[in-house]
This record gives sequence, structure tokens and C-alpha cells, in this order.
Amino acid sequence: MQIDLRKYLVCPLSQTELQFISSPEKLIQQEDQWQDGLLVAGTGWIYPVIGSIPRMSIESCVEYKEFILKNFPEHELFYRTVFKEKEALVSIALKKNYKTKKSFSFEWKNYDFEQGKTWGKEKSGILERFLLETGETIETLKGKVIFDAGAGNGHLDLILAEQNIFVIAMDFSSSVEKIALANKSNHLFLIEGDIQFPPIRSNSCDIIQCSGVLIHTNNTRKSFELLTRCVKSEGKYSVWLYRIRKNKIHSLLLFVRELMKPLPLSVKIWICRILFFPPSFLIKKMKNNKESVTEMMVSLIDFFTPEFRWEHDQEEVKSWFDKAGFTSMAITASDTFGYNITGTKKN
Repeated sequence: MQIDLRKYLVCPLSQTELQFISSPEKLIQQEDQWQDGLLVAGTGWIYPVIGSIPRMSIESCVEYKEFILKNFPEHELFYRTVFKEKEALVSIALKKNYKTKKSFSFEWKNYDFEQGKTWGKEKSGILERFLLETGETIETLKGKVIFDAGAGNGHLDLILAEQNIFVIAMDFSSSVEKIALANKSNHLFLIEGDIQFPPIRSNSCDIIQCSGVLIHTNNTRKSFELLTRCVKSEGKYSVWLYRIRKNKIHSLLLFVRELMKPLPLSVKIWICRILFFPPSFLIKKMKNNKESVTEMMVSLIDFFTPEFRWEHDQEEVKSWFDKAGFTSMAITASDTFGYNITGTKKN
């Protein structure tokens, strides 16, 4: 069995079908993947495919305008007609996503993809945690399609693909390009996109995995709801969120985070390196923490640099699942910082 990514992707703005147009200098080499080209929606909206990765954010036509006009000069007309109708919305998306994209692109650029751990776990631990969170086994995942909405470093997706499990992994940071370099499987498909404009066909995925992502958007609940349509009937939706923590040290760190919010990313990073890393390093070493220096720094960047960072009560999140038509909600994993909730979509 093989899946065709084209059957899962739709225009995130209009939910209409997409037509692939290849670059004159690049030909399609496989039926299930693209080389450089354009995806054109029924409405005329365009999304570039660069390095075999569909760039599906609604603002990609601006971010990759040079690529589009260089390879498809006839689409200059798009910017004078179709684009003008949605220009205000694209401007909002660009502003909304700019700081978060920049923060996470820096985080994953500096992450050690070869030696770094995910959630402090090696490969086997990453897979074990995912199976625990979703209530699945390797056997029950066979033949299913998983949509990882916010792939991050992509370690989980690469591991699942190695097990011949189909994964559509999406992130709007540059991490998708690093994941693509490590991907040797035809079971992993990468796209660049925004979870608030998911480019996935409604009722198409067996499992949506969204770990530590919703809480870094401008509205956690809205982002949660926008992804629900992508889940099949009887499919699962699994999310990991920060818990509300009430202690003085955490409250102080959140206060400092707010003070740092207006600062440029480069300044925030230097503050993390100079002020926060030394005490954090000493405390973790005293506790016999096995994180590498790079992993410790990534943790600090993850806490202090994203524009948005929300914490939510478990009962609050369960009510979101309930109102969205999900049943069998369960806390499937929990630790000091957060928890995972998984629900099943009603028929």
C-alpha cells in the first residue's frame, strides 16, 4: 500500500483541490512526491513546492515570491489580481507568525539532529511515549495516516516512517528542510504550513498528533478547533499542552518572559546564554540531569523566546474536545510541565 499526498492536500484558504505544475527545469520523479513546482488552487491561489516540500502557509506566496516569479513568470498576474483580494489577510498572517517562525527556526537550526534527544528521550523512548499518548501499538498503526501538526525536530516522524507507518509532518519553521535531509523513507511526507490554516482535507486523517504546538499560537482553543475537521470519524486527536503551575519560581520566570517579550530575538537569545544558562546548567547538573549543553540551551530558548506561551487546566481542554464532538477523552501522559489528552471523534 502507498498513499498519494495529493489526495490529502487542499488549499488552506478555500479547501479546494490543488493542481500541480512542474518547473520547466524539474520533472516529477515519483508519483507520490513532487520536485520544484507550483500547486494551484481552484480559486487561483498558489503555493510553491521547493525541494519536494509543499509550502502551504497562506503567506508563502509572499515569502517565496522570488522563486515563483523566477520559475513561473506568467504568475506575475496573480499578484495583481487574486492576491489583491486576500492581501489584508496575508498581511495579518505574516505579522501573526513572524516572531514565532523566527524563534522556532532558530531553535531547530541550533538543535543537534544527530545526537539531540526529544523530551529527554532516545529513539525507543520517543516511540514509547507516542504509543502511550495515542493508545496505539505499531500493529494498530499499520495502514493508518498520521498528521503531525507541528513536527518540530521531526524525530518522532522519522521513527514512525522507519516502521512503515504513513506520516504527514507539518511545521511552519525551517525545521522541515532539516527533517527532509534525514528522511530516507517513502512513508514520510513533509509540508510547510500553519495549523490555523491547515492544508489537509477534511475527515482524512486517522490520527492528529499536536504536541507542544497549540500553546505557542495566539489562541490555543481556536487553533485546537481548526484542526478538528481533519480527523476522520472514529479517528483520534492527541494534544500535549502546558499545565497551569502555581509556584513562585515559575511565576517569576513567566513575569521575566513578559518583560522580554518586546525585545528582538537576538537579544533574548543572549539573555538566555548569559543570565539564564549558567544557573540552569548548575541546577540541572546538581540534579544529575543528563541533558547536553545544546539541549539545555534549546529548553531555555523554547521557554523565553516564542511570542506566545499559554497554560491550560485539564478540565478546560476536555470541554473543548466535548464541544468539538469527541468522546473517550483521557489524560494519557502527564509530567511536571504538561499533559497529553487524546479523544476519539464521534461518527
